[in-house]
Amino acid sequence: MAHRRALVVLDNAGSAAQVRPLLPGSGMVIVTSRRRLVDLDVARTISLDVLPERDALDLLTGIVGPRARQDPRALREIVELCGFLPLAVRIVGARWRTRPAWTAQDLGRRLAEQRLGELEAGERSVAKAFAVSYQQLTAEQQRLFRLLGLHTGDDWDACLAAAVLGTTRAAAERLLDALLDAHLVQQQENGRYRFHDLLADHAKASVAEDEREEAVVRVLDHYLNGAATAGYRLAPGRPRIHHELTHTPVDPPVFATPAQALAWLEAERRNLRAVVFQAAYQGHYRYAWQLPHHLGYFLLMRGSARERLELERVGLAAARQLGDLKARAEALRGLGSAYLVDGSAPDAVRHLEEALGLMRQIGDLRGEASTLGLLGMLARERAEYAEAMDHFQRGLALMREVGAPTGEANALQNIAIVHAEQEENETALAYLEQALSLLRAHHDIRSSAMVLHDIAYVHYNEFRDEQCLAAADRSLRLYREAGDQRGEALAAADFGYMIYEMGEWDRAGEVLRGSLRLSRQATRQPDTAGMLAAMEEVDDRTGLITVLIALTIAAELEGRPVEALSHAERCLALVREVGPRFREGRLLGQLSRLHLRLGDTAQAVRYGEAAVRYVGGEANRRAKAVARRVLDAATAEAAATTSVPAAPAS
Repeated sequence: MAHRRALVVLDNAGSAAQVRPLLPGSGMVIVTSRRRLVDLDVARTISLDVLPERDALDLLTGIVGPRARQDPRALREIVELCGFLPLAVRIVGARWRTRPAWTAQDLGRRLAEQRLGELEAGERSVAKAFAVSYQQLTAEQQRLFRLLGLHTGDDWDACLAAAVLGTTRAAAERLLDALLDAHLVQQQENGRYRFHDLLADHAKASVAEDEREEAVVRVLDHYLNGAATAGYRLAPGRPRIHHELTHTPVDPPVFATPAQALAWLEAERRNLRAVVFQAAYQGHYRYAWQLPHHLGYFLLMRGSARERLELERVGLAAARQLGDLKARAEALRGLGSAYLVDGSAPDAVRHLEEALGLMRQIGDLRGEASTLGLLGMLARERAEYAEAMDHFQRGLALMREVGAPTGEANALQNIAIVHAEQEENETALAYLEQALSLLRAHHDIRSSAMVLHDIAYVHYNEFRDEQCLAAADRSLRLYREAGDQRGEALAAADFGYMIYEMGEWDRAGEVLRGSLRLSRQATRQPDTAGMLAAMEEVDDRTGLITVLIALTIAAELEGRPVEALSHAERCLALVREVGPRFREGRLLGQLSRLHLRLGDTAQAVRYGEAAVRYVGGEANRRAKAVARRVLDAATAEAAATTSVPAAPAS
């Protein structure tokens, strides 16, 4: 060998120590191993992944023959159930080839019911192949591998691994590194880990019965603690509920800023959803109602109305199982709030009134005040201002009685909006300034941004454009600081409309384009169609309405009136279905402008008249002035058109 050019293959090496004595002095060497040999000096390392779908399909059909191609859809499901693992595909192919009576559907059903059990053929077995790697681990590494199999989510971080073992994050990371080197877990670019599907099944099947319950509760404790901490970081003044952890995490996630809390909730969103259902299914009802309680504000921020309703319903069912009046009251309030946002007013009223009765029964003054605030918002939506003000004022008194300054700020903000909707704008501003002062003092950044949004709107209604724009700029900066990309996008869209009505069209176009760019980023979509589809999928109707108005005006300003008209008509239908009411006046005016631009003066006049009638019942002077200006333009054009004499017949 010393004087010959040779390729040496050292197959299935167990360790670097096993390989080193066998390395020749010259020539090339290929070393294969189940483990990453990190302490072996090599020129290049290649980690083999599973097969691409096309290669897996070709492998399977090559083994089975032409009959495998009879049902392409079922064939794709089979290779997916094999996890695209070459060994699994080969075993399935060998079994199918020798069973001519099996159809692709038969095989797919068997794999779906018991994957690992079906992936055996003679001496070959996927489970046995996994067991070889597992047996090379230390006892603690084996324990982590097993317990992670009980995690029902898609992936996890080192904090979850630490919580499962009851150890520190650093210790968990070392164990995860060992599993990574053994190819028993996969690491993603964002520092998160996941199982290959078949390895997840193997890990779960390896768990001993006497360690199962404690591990599940440790996972639930980790997520409940994280969700509560993140939720309170986003909204520091939210009413706190008492939750006892069975196993307090040694090294839990820490959130120094609201943006960090948001990032964690976003990364763990699918896992949090999964553990809510796991907790409910396995009878851990305390977790099943408290997790939706802590996730409600985050889902509200993200516009995920459908998901929030789903989780709040699970939470209420779990609270009823517990027989705990406080739990039931909070879950009813949470579900009532979700119905309010969804536009389902009767369901909202029913749940909130039941919650209010329970809050009073158990003497929870803070909960009572919060529920009164939600009932007040429903009354305000119906334009029943006296009832709304009564709810808000009673809620304000209770917030002050229990010493809840951010709850007090929320009540003041709601009272201000009632005054603003009755054109008592100076009174509204006074209440809003009080609310803002309280929120600043208690570092509630996102709520401060929302109050500044309202301050900008009141100034806009009073034709104080400079003050409006100053408040709008401060609001956007705070949304940005809070890490609330969706909130910033929707606020920018609203401010873009205001600037448009101020007549600063170039600036309005710039602001609206920026808001739409943010909305695409918030929905993780590259284009407008994807953004709108993503909002529809999560039932974010508030966001959809705001974005459609922004698209309408942006398209008009960029000379695309037909596209603008399509967006406006879609938006009007949605507003009439779910509200909010004041948007309809805006859209009627916009439709009048667009029809006028397209030369349909009769339709422009009809929409202009509808806009004037609609805002006639409002106290908003700016809205009335805008509607009147739109109608005047339409009627003037119509008059000019009819006054032109007809051309003489030739």
